[in-house]
Amino acid sequence: ETILLADESGLSDQEKIKRGKLLYQLAKDLGKNDDAMKALVALLRERTQLNDLKADIYFEHLINGFFQFDDRKKLSFLEEFEGQPTLSIAYLGYLEADKLYYKGEKDRAKEILDWLQSNYKDWSEISKLLSNFYSRIDNYLKMDAGAIGVIFPLSGRKGVFGKKALIGLDSKLRAG
Repeated sequence: ETILLADESGLSDQEKIKRGKLLYQLAKDLGKNDDAMKALVALLRERTQLNDLKADIYFEHLINGFFQFDDRKKLSFLEEFEGQPTLSIAYLGYLEADKLYYKGEKDRAKEILDWLQSNYKDWSEISKLLSNFYSRIDNYLKMDAGAIGVIFPLSGRKGVFGKKALIGLDSKLRAG
């Protein structure tokens, strides 16, 4: 508790990092997972480039802890940092939206994307990720659900079967 109350404004950058690591380790050792996660966000707040963030071992700890939360806890954790935007929170939100989208929960994913768009529109790397994600969504909506693709072996040991299947499919399509 004493370390939490200590004012960090007089600390050098290196001392702030050491303090953050100590807070994380203490919270983790005491079984206070929420405090450990908050300490990780604070520890990573100086990371402003995605490559730097992804390379940081503490970000791996943050991702692992975040994806152990249930869905409701994940959203409340992201929203807890709404007034203090950090790259780590934005990227966690992006990863969660991506996961939800591919699980088929497109509406929930869109809500997170919209939240990210409103809170992180000035962050160029996040804006680029969001733009690409919205493009994927738009392209998915343009797909023809009635179109299918088929791959048949036309040579080799199984070529005979592939050619027969192709002839049968072609006959059916021509017959209507």
